[in-house]
Amino acid sequence: MLIATGPPTPGTVNATIRALTLLQAAGLDADVAARVQRSVISYLVGWVLIEQGVATEQRQANFTAALHLAQGRGGAAVAAAIAPDRSAKGEFEFGLELILHGLAARLAGSSPAAP
Repeated sequence: MLIATGPPTPGTVNATIRALTLLQAAGLDADVAARVQRSVISYLVGWVLIEQGVATEQRQANFTAALHLAQGRGGAAVAAAIAPDRSAKGEFEFGLELILHGLAARLAGSSPAAP
């Protein structure tokens, strides 16, 4: 919670400047570099907040409730999308990889411009 709600620190400023410098050196303009940096940080902080805020028992109860609601409409696949097990091996990495692949596509010029 402290990372999500606390004030900026000198370390935060230094890390942000390094990230923006690298993104701009890779070919992004300053505005897009800032949006990329915010997206990665939001993904990371959001993941941690959700992971730390939901106990294992509550996560299982949420999945069970989602499974019940999704009967006959996709079952376990729908339930897993509604109430994912974020502790499952590779879940965090998969999402981060999607973000990084989108960034790589944008840098390569094969991604449509963002709105």
